Amino acid sequence: VEVDPRTMPEDRIAAFAAAGVNRVSVGVQDFAEDVQAAINRIQSFETTRAVIEGFRRNGIGNINVDLVYGLPRQTLASLEKTITQVLSLRPSRIALFGYAHLPERLVHQRLIPTDALPDTEQRFLQAQLTSDMLIAAGYIRVGLDHFALPGDPMVEGQLKRNFQGYTSDEAPVMLAFGASAIGKLPQGFVQNAPQTAEYERRIGSGRLATQRGHAMTGEDEMRALAIERLMCELHFPEAELRARYGTAAEPVIAEARTLVANDADGLVSPDPEHDGFRVTEDGRLFVRSICARFDSYLDKTTARHSAGV
Repeated sequence: VEVDPRTMPEDRIAAFAAAGVNRVSVGVQDFAEDVQAAINRIQSFETTRAVIEGFRRNGIGNINVDLVYGLPRQTLASLEKTITQVLSLRPSRIALFGYAHLPERLVHQRLIPTDALPDTEQRFLQAQLTSDMLIAAGYIRVGLDHFALPGDPMVEGQLKRNFQGYTSDEAPVMLAFGASAIGKLPQGFVQNAPQTAEYERRIGSGRLATQRGHAMTGEDEMRALAIERLMCELHFPEAELRARYGTAAEPVIAEARTLVANDADGLVSPDPEHDGFRVTEDGRLFVRSICARFDSYLDKTTARHSAGV
C-alpha cells in the first residue's frame, strides 16, 4: 500500500498490519522546506521517520521511499541533504522519479512557478547525484529508476514492470482500486474514472468504476515485451521476439537494428551473445527515450508527456 505520512496515525498503521499488508511505499519527494512550499506538500522528516518506525514496530519491514528530482526550487545541495536523511531510515527500496510538469493536463500544477523549475542539465545532474549516493550507500540499481538492498526479491528474482513501477511478482491480472487507477488483464488494460467524485458515484451505485480500456493487438504485445525487457533488463530481446512471434516480429527487430546503427552517443551496443542489443551504462538514464522508439502510439497523439530524463 502507498501511504501519505501526514495522514497515518498509529491506529491506521496497526489496521494495515492486521489486514495483512506486507509492503509499504512512503512518499517523500523532498524534505527541503522551500521545495515543499512550492509543491504544497509540507511533510517533515520527523513525521516521515515516525511513520516508518511505526510500520516496523507493527512487523512491516519492507519499506519503499519515493524520491523526486526536478522539483521547483530544488538544488543539488537540497537534494543531497534529503538523500542523506532518507538513507538514515535505511528503507529496503527507493524509487527515484523525475517530476513531470504538465500544467496543460494537471490543473493544480498551474500554481507551481515554472521559472523555479531546474533546467534539463540540472535535472540530469540531480538524477546522477541521487544514483551515485544510493549506490555508494550499498543499494543496487534496478532498471532505470529503482534501487534495492542486496537480497531483495527485486534484485534476486525476475523483474517485471507495470503501472505501479517495478515488481518481482508474476501476476497475469492486476486489479487497480481508486480514481484513475489502471488495471491489467490478459487481454488488455482498463482505467477507472479519473475524477474522484465520478469514481465514488460509480462505486456507490453498485457499478464498476471502469471508464475506458484498450484491447491489446498482437503488435501491441510484441512491442510491450520489447519495452518491458529494456526497462527491466536493459536488453532488447531479438531472439525471444522471433521465437514467440516468428516473421511478424521482423519489423520491430528491424527498428532495433536501425537504432543501434544510428547511435552516435554510445547509449546502446550490439549483444551478439544474446541477440539484440543492450543499453550501456551511459544510456541507462535515457532508457525511456530508447523505449519510446518502439512505441507505435507515441506519434499518433497530441498529448504532452513527461520528460525522458
